[in-house]
Amino acid sequence: MKFLSYDSGEKFEYETEIRSATSDTIHDFSLTWNPYVDDKIIRQKDRDFNYRCFEWDRIINMSLSSVFIDKCYAVYTGTRLDGLLSFRHQRRLYLDFFATAPWNYYGTAGRMRRIGSGIVYFTIKASLSLSLDGEFILYALGGSEQYCEKIGMVPTGDYKFGLKKYHMSKDKAAIFERSFRKYIITE
Repeated sequence: MKFLSYDSGEKFEYETEIRSATSDTIHDFSLTWNPYVDDKIIRQKDRDFNYRCFEWDRIINMSLSSVFIDKCYAVYTGTRLDGLLSFRHQRRLYLDFFATAPWNYYGTAGRMRRIGSGIVYFTIKASLSLSLDGEFILYALGGSEQYCEKIGMVPTGDYKFGLKKYHMSKDKAAIFERSFRKYIITE
């Protein structure tokens, strides 16, 4: 799937693509995300930068080698890795891991917009393809709870590993899908 993202620093739209993760994605993650986080936290001592990264190299590797793990996908703007997601299907679709690149962190100048929304749209389309009406479940990090609620997800009251469980209903998924469709280039 390809969609238009927006660079708020350059004030320009770019073509962004979501595709299956590969071993190259692990390499791209190691070369770009880790050094950026290290620079912000270690060198710049940025106390406001509390970006949490999953162990994406392991998540991608598991999705490439295991028949029990659903696919992991990478979000690329040109050759730059701007997001990652992984989901599984067990009677419901679970968006297990979801992250935009650390340079998109709130308060960072020049961050890319619409990356997270592109991931949500992609997940809704995956849910529809599985005959799940666009619905999905997400356990959200504290920093993403506000975004989840803004796009129409509802907290269920359940928690897992300290993360709040959110549900995207079919009605809210349909509304989100219609509103984001204008940014879609190809599905």
